[in-house]
Amino acid sequence: MNIIEKLFDQPFEEFNSHINWESNEKIMFSGIYGLGKTSFLGWFFSKSKVNSEWVSVHLFPVNYSVLSNEDIAEYIRYDILCELLMKPEVSFQKEVVSSIDAVYGALQYHIERLTIKLIQYMPKVGKTINVMSKELSEISKSYEIAKKRTEVNELDDIKVLISKVQEQSSSIYEVNNLSSIITSTLERVKKKTNKKTVLIIDDLDRLDPHHVFRLLNVFSAQTDNKNLQQRNFGFDKVVFVCDFNNIKNIFHSRYGVEVDFNGYIDKFYSTNVFYYKNDKKTIDGVINNVVYSINIKFEKKEVESIYSKEINTIKPGLIFFFKELYKINEINLRALLKYYDKDIYITERIIEFNNSKKIKPENYLIPVVVLLEILVKHFGNTWKVEEVFDKLLLSNVTYCENAQYLLNDILLLLANQSHEFGHKSSQNDKYGYKFNDKNRAEFIFSTKILNGISFPQVRSASLLLNNSSNVSGKYIDKLGLPILLDGWKKSIKLLREKNYF
Repeated sequence: MNIIEKLFDQPFEEFNSHINWESNEKIMFSGIYGLGKTSFLGWFFSKSKVNSEWVSVHLFPVNYSVLSNEDIAEYIRYDILCELLMKPEVSFQKEVVSSIDAVYGALQYHIERLTIKLIQYMPKVGKTINVMSKELSEISKSYEIAKKRTEVNELDDIKVLISKVQEQSSSIYEVNNLSSIITSTLERVKKKTNKKTVLIIDDLDRLDPHHVFRLLNVFSAQTDNKNLQQRNFGFDKVVFVCDFNNIKNIFHSRYGVEVDFNGYIDKFYSTNVFYYKNDKKTIDGVINNVVYSINIKFEKKEVESIYSKEINTIKPGLIFFFKELYKINEINLRALLKYYDKDIYITERIIEFNNSKKIKPENYLIPVVVLLEILVKHFGNTWKVEEVFDKLLLSNVTYCENAQYLLNDILLLLANQSHEFGHKSSQNDKYGYKFNDKNRAEFIFSTKILNGISFPQVRSASLLLNNSSNVSGKYIDKLGLPILLDGWKKSIKLLREKNYF
C-alpha cells in the first residue's frame, strides 16, 4: 500500500457508503483547504470497484465568476459535454435518414410550393393557370389562418408556451439542445453500462464570495422545481466540494449573522454534510513516510552520505514540527505531500561566531541549523518561523519524541561561546547554558569522526527547571517542550544576527 492509499483508505468506506445511500441525491463534501479532497475524489472514482459502478464528471467552476447566472448554467453544460467526450463509456448518437424519408420530409414542409410549380409547367393551361396559382396560394394561406383561429386546443397552447420558455437562454427552465444532448447521452450511458452518473462541483469556496451563492442558486433552480425535465443537469447525484465552515462564514459575512444559514444551505445536501477527514494515526504515519523520503543534498558527497545513512536529529525534528504545525493548520496535507521523495538542497557555508577563537564552523556541522534552514525555506522567512513557534507555545504542545536529542542540537548552537566547538577545552568537558532566570541546561561537549569529518556534539544534556527539578532523557519529551521552543526561537534570532538568513 503506497502513501496515497494509506491516506485515503480510511475515508474510502465511509464515503462509499454515503454516496451509495439512495436518498443522497445531493452531497456536500466538506474538508479544510489542502486536506486532499480533490485528490481523494479523483482516486475514489478511479478505483476499479467504484469505476465499475459510476461515471463521474469533475468540474472546477473558478472561472465562472465573470459570468452572469444564465451564462453559468450554459458553461456548466459546455464543460459537462467536454468531460463526457473523454469518457470511454460515452458514445454520441448519429441518425441516418434514407433518401425516401428525406424526400417525404421535404414534401411535408413544401407541398404547396411544389404543387404550384407543377401547375405552372402544365403546357395546355399556360398563363391562365399561372395567374390562378397565385390566387390559390393566397386562398390557402387565408384558409389555414382561419382554421387555426377557430380551432381551440388547450394542450397544444400549453406545449407551445412551455417550449417558448424552455428555449429562452436566460430562463431558469431552459432546455436547449445542449441540455437534450446531455440528458440523452447520460441515459444511453446508464442503459449501456448499468452505471450511475455523478457530477462533482469542486473548489466551491475558492470562488469570490459574491459568486459562491450565484453558482449555488443556479443549482437550486436545477434541483428544487419538481416540473423540471433536467434535474441536476441530468445526473443521478451531485457532489458539492468545499469547506462547509468557510461557506458558512462567507454567508454570514455577506448577509449578516442574523440570517438563517442552515435554512439556506440544507437544500444543497439530501441528508447530512459529509466531513472528509483522517484520524491522527493515519496522518502521523503519512508525515513519517514523507519526512523519511526527503533527500537532503549537500555539495560534499561525504557529508551527504553521512546525512542519508546516520539516524540524525534533522528528520525527527522535522517530523515533530510538521505534526504540530498540521494540528494548528499552519501546514496542510497538500503542502506535506509535495515533500514526498523530494530533494532539498542545502548550500554549504560558514557561520561566524563572536567567541574568543572566532570559530567559523560550516552549517552542516550543526544539525539544528539545517533543520531551521528547511523551515525557513518552507515558510519563506525567519519572521514567519518565529510566528509559528509562538503559536506552538500557545497551543500547549505536550509531547515531543526525541526531545533529548533536539535539546542537544540547540545547545550546540546556542552555547557556542561556552564550548567554542572544542577549541579551548578537552574532550568530555561539562558546560552550562542559561535559557532565562528560571531555567538552565547542563551538558557534555565532545566530537566524533564520521567519514573523516570531525563533528562537534553535545551529549547528556539535562534541564534545571524553575531552579529546582533536574530533568533529562524521556522526561524532557514532556517537561522540556517550552524550553525547546524558546531555544528554537533564540536559534533563529542568533542566525539572523549572524546574517546567516
